[in-house]
Amino acid sequence: SEAERIFARLAKKHKGTPWGEKGQFYAAEAQFQAGRYVAAHDSLERLIADYPGTEFLDKLVNREYTIAQSWLATDDPKVEGEATRGNALRVLEHVRHHDPTGPLADDAVMKIADLHMANQDYEGAATYYDQLISEHPKSPLLAKAQLAAIDARMKGYIGPEYDGTGLEK
Repeated sequence: SEAERIFARLAKKHKGTPWGEKGQFYAAEAQFQAGRYVAAHDSLERLIADYPGTEFLDKLVNREYTIAQSWLATDDPKVEGEATRGNALRVLEHVRHHDPTGPLADDAVMKIADLHMANQDYEGAATYYDQLISEHPKSPLLAKAQLAAIDARMKGYIGPEYDGTGLEK
């Protein structure tokens, strides 16, 4: 906690400089290491907002992905599941937006699609599977996304008196 305070002071005092950027990243890192994921995520978002071309982009995206993974794996009964999944979805969206061509972008899109599928939001799931297919054609997840998109469309079809465009696709 002492390191976090020191880095936060450094970030504030030298905002807009390389020292401020480093201070902001290391304050977030100290929060992450302490298991304070909400604070760490907020600090990482402040870093990307204040320093859009940050030298820590890869590390930032990796940390956000790890935070989302942690929230999705939470089995703590004191933590509300829907709030945790909602936060994880938001963080996964940040991963794909902050580094859309990065190594974790396709993983983030797939996890978002799978979460929509698990919540029986088949249209939303199909949309994200389609994004993975179109934006990441060389992804190792491509075949799985193609099959999952078909499954989502089939599950989302509710009968002949409704729009069958998704089923036709």
